[in-house]
Amino acid sequence: MELLHERQFATPIRAALFDFDGTISTLRYGWETVMRPLMLEMISGHGAPYDAALEAEVDAYIDESTGIQTILQMKWLAQRVRQERPNDGMSDDPWWYKDEYNRRLMQTVSARVEAAASGAQRREDYLIAGAASFLQALQKRGVRCY
Repeated sequence: MELLHERQFATPIRAALFDFDGTISTLRYGWETVMRPLMLEMISGHGAPYDAALEAEVDAYIDESTGIQTILQMKWLAQRVRQERPNDGMSDDPWWYKDEYNRRLMQTVSARVEAAASGAQRREDYLIAGAASFLQALQKRGVRCY
């Protein structure tokens, strides 16, 4: 990270809010590799084969929906499950799908956190370049970070 223009504000910055997902950390990097199989599995059925058209649809949806709230992606998933498997007794609740997605994602994230905590990986391996010094600079200036 490089500061291009030093700027003084009339009112000092007192707080900064971060979305950790890719802003300062890569702990959740690769979320697509968790969401894709979840969507394919839920739409097609546990253990059921899925075709190239469904794979292409899911891949296209993940690409176009990157950056939106996960719950909105799960609303899409719940709708697709209802369309594809209306009488299978699958959940209509997007929050259920979000919980399952988060459970699966946290397996990966937890392994990364453990690797950093144990020293098997360096903490810096999971930080965006310059993030640590940027956070230290904010702290030095008394900015509260959330």
